Amino acid sequence: MARAMTPAAIRRLGEFAGINPDTGALIPLGEVDIDHRVMQISCLALVERTMGKAQEYDPAKDPDAKPKLKFDPRLYTPRELEQLEMALKLLMEQRTVAPDDSPRSQLPVKASARLK
Repeated sequence: MARAMTPAAIRRLGEFAGINPDTGALIPLGEVDIDHRVMQISCLALVERTMGKAQEYDPAKDPDAKPKLKFDPRLYTPRELEQLEMALKLLMEQRTVAPDDSPRSQLPVKASARLK
């Protein structure tokens, strides 16, 4: 009996969602006399019945997630650590936009340390 009523129930959800039962197009909000909260819940119910409920995102199960890199100062030479310290101090300073003709410093950067 429930299976026999399912098409009518889906049609009713569509009506509550503000969907024209003949064309399947959305009825403009100004032409619908349905509480917007009812429309939102009805649309969500239709989507969940069609596509399934949304799964919670678990970063531990994401195959594309990249591990967070940790900073290990032991991997750097004293000179590289000095350069990192200078760069961090520059980042912490209050700055304004430099004019185009002003000289800019060029710190040497290893190819392996460049952003990819």
